[in-house]
Amino acid sequence: MLTETKRPLTSWECYTPDIFFLNCESCALEFAKDNNIELDTDAAPEGFGISECWACGHEFDYPPSCDGCGEYLQGDLTQEGVQYLKERNFPKWLKDYYLSNN
Repeated sequence: MLTETKRPLTSWECYTPDIFFLNCESCALEFAKDNNIELDTDAAPEGFGISECWACGHEFDYPPSCDGCGEYLQGDLTQEGVQYLKERNFPKWLKDYYLSNN
């Protein structure tokens, strides 16, 4: 029986006029609801928005996590991030995911 390999969740960019952060899809949709952002239109309060990250190019010095719920997110690690991951006690599936891509 094959089991599905666990992997980090897709990253979503959420932003306001003052800050930018990453969330998982569920938390990004909650942010959109809280800020009256409709996904199927361009209507959003000035300076607010969300978008799914598709090869955004963000690089991290540690495995990124959702600003809302803390779940691990997909993103590219710098060499320092790879070393940080190797030296710390992260879940095996997360190490496997990132180390197989670096």
